[in-house]
Amino acid sequence: MSLARRALSGSVWAIVQIGGQRAFGSIVFIVLARLVSPEEIGIASLASALVMVIVGFLSGFPGAVVQRETLTEAEADTAFWANLLIGLLLTLLSLAGAPWLAAAFEIPELSPVLRVLSLSVAFNALGSIHQARLRREFGFRTLAIRALVSTLLSGTAGIVLAVRGYGVWSLVVYFVATELGLTALAWLGYRWLPRVRFDTRSFREMLGFTSNLTGTHVLAVVNTRFIDIAIGFFLGAAATGYFRVARQLFDLVTQICLTPLQTNALPIFSRMQQDRARLAIAFEDLVRATAHLTFPAFLGLAAVLPVLIPLVFGERWEPSIVPGQVLCLIVAMYTLVFFAPMVLSSVGRADQALRVSFAQTSANVVAVLIGVNFGLVGVVAAYVIRAHLVAPYTLYVLHDIVGVRRAKLVGDLVPPAVGALLMAGLVVWIGHVSGPSLPAALVLAMQLVAGGLVYPVLMATLIAPEYVRTLVGRIAGSLPDPIRRILERIARSQG
Repeated sequence: MSLARRALSGSVWAIVQIGGQRAFGSIVFIVLARLVSPEEIGIASLASALVMVIVGFLSGFPGAVVQRETLTEAEADTAFWANLLIGLLLTLLSLAGAPWLAAAFEIPELSPVLRVLSLSVAFNALGSIHQARLRREFGFRTLAIRALVSTLLSGTAGIVLAVRGYGVWSLVVYFVATELGLTALAWLGYRWLPRVRFDTRSFREMLGFTSNLTGTHVLAVVNTRFIDIAIGFFLGAAATGYFRVARQLFDLVTQICLTPLQTNALPIFSRMQQDRARLAIAFEDLVRATAHLTFPAFLGLAAVLPVLIPLVFGERWEPSIVPGQVLCLIVAMYTLVFFAPMVLSSVGRADQALRVSFAQTSANVVAVLIGVNFGLVGVVAAYVIRAHLVAPYTLYVLHDIVGVRRAKLVGDLVPPAVGALLMAGLVVWIGHVSGPSLPAALVLAMQLVAGGLVYPVLMATLIAPEYVRTLVGRIAGSLPDPIRRILERIARSQG
């Protein structure tokens, strides 16, 4: 199978995995949000944000395993034991620090939640190298099936606990059980037993790359989750809960539209690292294709939030609507820079990826600390504005290192942006004219159907018909024959 077909196949399976995980995870979250208070959601969000920062320190060696052009068994064994040792140390640190963090936030309930969630750090360390080897060998089908099994089992346990009144602990159990299940099934899916050996030469060779990659990943996590931590510290657990509901929907769209492509990006880009011109074109093509997913998805989400949140989560979560709409306005910069760390890491410039992440995170910390003075909407607006201010620096680095054409990247965003804005305007209008006379579920269904039909029709007939035909042709080859034939007929009808 060619590299392109393996990439497309991997993306399809990654979409299946992540879409299934996020869909069931959202069901668990919705059940919990309808049964517990915003304060309890906020406590769970704070604890998970802190644990995610800790888990970020475990990204280096798995990333090195995926990135290396050739991987020896000695290198794999060394990466496993180094990663496991770091994971165990971080777990102990998290357990010991939980009471201190709870005292700093003045939330006593945070300590036991954080201690239990700390177990997921050790579980992640135990299974991440196995998962990295599967990704390296494009074993996305295996990863997808096992991840869905783990999610279904742990999610069922979480729902049962939520229904029985365990509140925040249902989400805690779901999170920890999912990580444990992923680790167990990764060991079953990749039958590799690490030998008890540690090659110091291999360790030193990987260390330079892993330190930069780890720093980049930790900064990326802080860049994403610092806002949760700051809201919890300055505005309280309830405000964190309202933001988490808005962010849950935003993250769901991100996981469906971007994460499957991200999963494939590093191994694909790494195989092009000796041909910078080809790599630059691949990155530009990826951003352009991604924009046709992200713009309609995020702007469409912003348009339906006034109907979606009260319907799905309940009326008490209406304070989440405006922050969620503001957050969706990050879509343009999100699309442009999302894959930048993978491109830089693939050419061995993890140091530059680290600098980019440091710039983004530093600006984010400053913006969020300013924004908290203006309430929840203010802090989210500051977060979005910061993204627009820092993105040009990221594009400059990509141009300097890889040769990415900045003007082309920005220009490629215009057609999907125009189409998505027109679509979102129609969706908002439907919600406005429907008013309270129609059931909310019917209004939401009308909005989703209208948006789902209008955007592709606009793109295929008026805004970018040639590109749509090209994109359909590329995707069709990796799809089942019946779907491929339907898409080919649609493309020919537009010719």
